[in-house]
Amino acid sequence: MASQSFDRSHRPTTTLAVRRLRGAVGGRLDLAGTVNRYGPPEAVLRALRTLSPRDVQAQPADAAARLAERYAEVLGVDPEELVAGRGPSDFLRAIAARAPHGSVAVLLPAPAELLSIFPGQGFTCLSGRQIPTLEQVDEALDQADTVIMSNPHALTGVVLDPMTLAEIANRHPASTLVVDETDVEFLSDPGRASLVGTDADNVIVLRSASELSGIGSVRTGVAWSRDRYLLRVVFDPRLASPVSGLDVVATEAALVNRVWADAVRRQLAEDGGWLATALAPLGRVVDDNVTTPYRCVVTDRAEELAAMLTAHGVDVLVLSPAEGMYPGGLRVAAPRVSERAAFTAAVQAITSVPTVLELGVAG
Repeated sequence: MASQSFDRSHRPTTTLAVRRLRGAVGGRLDLAGTVNRYGPPEAVLRALRTLSPRDVQAQPADAAARLAERYAEVLGVDPEELVAGRGPSDFLRAIAARAPHGSVAVLLPAPAELLSIFPGQGFTCLSGRQIPTLEQVDEALDQADTVIMSNPHALTGVVLDPMTLAEIANRHPASTLVVDETDVEFLSDPGRASLVGTDADNVIVLRSASELSGIGSVRTGVAWSRDRYLLRVVFDPRLASPVSGLDVVATEAALVNRVWADAVRRQLAEDGGWLATALAPLGRVVDDNVTTPYRCVVTDRAEELAAMLTAHGVDVLVLSPAEGMYPGGLRVAAPRVSERAAFTAAVQAITSVPTVLELGVAG
């Protein structure tokens, strides 16, 4: 396998000096995550304020079954093709616990958290690529038992064609393709980019509405596969982290609030387009087939630019070769409309001053 071995723990690359700067500056604009900054919808808060005794008393198995039913309605699939749990991260840890070391390929670039779950199993077919490609998926499935990827890509937002991904998976029936589709919820038409419902029975899709709904503290989601036996073997419910009735109440309210979701998706698409233009002074913006509300800037000055933005009250995520991003980069979530002026001012401030920010901390 053309893999890259990692010696570090894959924590996000943020220097001590940058962290101290973040703590020293008030009124921060946190654009390092991907949770929808317009959420949660009022329907979620209302549902939590009107909890019933039945919601609180629900046993974990009953709560998980109820969650699977709600997702089945939204995704248009049989509930028996779903396993409900604590979201994509928990599902990925379950895969890591069962898969023999060296049998998994994680397509690079990949988030630090994912690489910490599968240490030393990053895969790239061509050094220096900033985004996964269909060819990379094909080669990885040819060499590994299980291939892990995100679509849309978690660091750049690039979307690979789901029909072609299904065709590639069908060509490698002895391997399993696991696709984290968390960010597909941000797209204007999530179904068009999703592998849920594909005829390839060696595909597992991970879905969660938590980030779009702005309820990052509610860790819920489902794993889908046409192969029900595969689901039960990989995600044995007896070993899974339990889902609570409170989690289900919040998630149900988010899933059924489609009018709000459609409106916020339109707003986020506009915000993402605005961001792509606003980031241009910082470096090359990955913007091909990207409709998520975040963008990636490819630059060898990632640490320096992030520190300068931090000094001006804006936090972004630094990407490095440790995550497979060459020569480095920044992932930035789109600010809300009301925050655009502050973000623009920060970018203008760091691009109009030629001097390099000094990060030294007095003893």
